Amino acid sequence: MSRAKLRINGSEWTVIFRPVPKRYWSEGEALLGLTIPSERTIYVTPDCELARICQKYDVELEPMQAVLVHEVLHAAYPDLDEDAIMRGESAIMAALGMLVRDED
Repeated sequence: MSRAKLRINGSEWTVIFRPVPKRYWSEGEALLGLTIPSERTIYVTPDCELARICQKYDVELEPMQAVLVHEVLHAAYPDLDEDAIMRGESAIMAALGMLVRDED
């Protein structure tokens, strides 16, 4: 299992790159990422596991980078609702996509 430290809002968070433990899942739900503010921990499912989990639970496949951005936004802005987090994630991923296209 790979871990990294990340400073968010002045606090050190642990980012764990592995599937979210099933104890956090609801019935029939697949979590690709999870932010646990009380533990300052973020789980991000690695690319090698994403396709399998998304197919098994009929969830739209997202790149690992999008999952990481989504969960970091939850950590940085805990008062935002899910819709606002999703809009932020989409905007950031679109901006990052422009950088990749510019390198071609």
